[in-house]
Amino acid sequence: MNNSILKVPEHRLYKLPFRVGSKILDRCTLDAHSEFRAPKRGYLAVNVSKTAFTNGILTIIVKIEKEDAERVYIMVKDDHLLISCSTDTDSSYMSRHAYFCLDRFLWYYNERNFDEYYYPDFFDENGNSKYLISCKERGKFVIRFKKRYDNFFRPGMALPEVGSSVATRIPYPSPAMFCPEFSANEKVIGYCLLNPLNRNESEMYIEYPMLIPFTATLNLAGTALRSLTTYLIPVRDQLHPELSDSQYNLNDICSEMLKISSYYLKKQPDTISIDASDRKEILFTFWQEALPLLLEQQFVFYQNIYHLKYIKNKPVKKDINTCTISAAIPCLDFTLRDKGEYYIFELKFTLDKKRLNFTSSIIPRFFAASDCNPNLFYLLGSLAEAELVSFFARINFKMPILKAHYKEHFKTFVEQIRGIYGLREK
Repeated sequence: MNNSILKVPEHRLYKLPFRVGSKILDRCTLDAHSEFRAPKRGYLAVNVSKTAFTNGILTIIVKIEKEDAERVYIMVKDDHLLISCSTDTDSSYMSRHAYFCLDRFLWYYNERNFDEYYYPDFFDENGNSKYLISCKERGKFVIRFKKRYDNFFRPGMALPEVGSSVATRIPYPSPAMFCPEFSANEKVIGYCLLNPLNRNESEMYIEYPMLIPFTATLNLAGTALRSLTTYLIPVRDQLHPELSDSQYNLNDICSEMLKISSYYLKKQPDTISIDASDRKEILFTFWQEALPLLLEQQFVFYQNIYHLKYIKNKPVKKDINTCTISAAIPCLDFTLRDKGEYYIFELKFTLDKKRLNFTSSIIPRFFAASDCNPNLFYLLGSLAEAELVSFFARINFKMPILKAHYKEHFKTFVEQIRGIYGLREK
């Protein structure tokens, strides 16, 4: 059989439908298309080895027991999978090797997302791609974009929703700089912006940034923190130093933020369940309320954390970083660059008519920061803008798009952006 599945007549290709709206093949679908089954007793030794990815076709060597190895060819389409084999597969019959190849794909979870093998239009007429690398790394066959083409758009990729207008939060004037004098070893209150990294968390249990007060003592000069005393969780008034009215109000907001964290809700089975999208909206509202109060605080820090369960006792000096929260509202700035065969869609932001690059550092969701001052945080104008920035942060704030995909799959999104924010074209 010819190595290219595209040169095989349609009657030689077996078609398996994906789950609607996805590129997921499940066990029920596979078994409905074949009478082959693994034995109920004993073990059928099937060895599967991916060897090449050319012209969008994954070539797999399949060896069953001591039989001769056969080649199986898989190509992922928009809503179905095409499979062929070096033995007797055709449009009405899937060979034993083809079946047991897919059986191994579904070995652990009875379903498999084949999106990782979906790269339409990324190959030339000879089946080669200047955008992709396919090779074995540490014994595992991988397909990825070359570094200069990282984060290329692929059809079917979920794009964020675009809000109906630009920034909606109330612009607050920056408060007059007032630095009270502190005495040596005085006990003070500071605020730590917790930035959950959400490693391997499902959407249901994702955490969003929140603010936690803590107590600390100053150095002999009364100008900087000497030691950190305790996180105030829950916020306990009796442990506070003398508080201003704004700090009392800010601490109340901190308490409310904590109560709707995923971690707190899981620990309190009697509380009403709040889904992730509602929590996100409520927390962003809390940040809007907290901002004018936070602008008045002298000791403000941020901390990247893996989980709220690690926020116990007191902050660790080496884990927290000084930051500044600004009253300014950043304006999102989009550019579409023509690079010949593809476009690059890029996001920056502007302040006082100055265009700034987003920092490559991990910044808290809901906020923006520039590469020239990554510890100066700007609360974004709306939750919709925060979602846009969060999406682009995952792709380093730029996305290449093949022109072959632009009109059908990406243009609507760009026109929505143009209608709200305007668009630079180069």
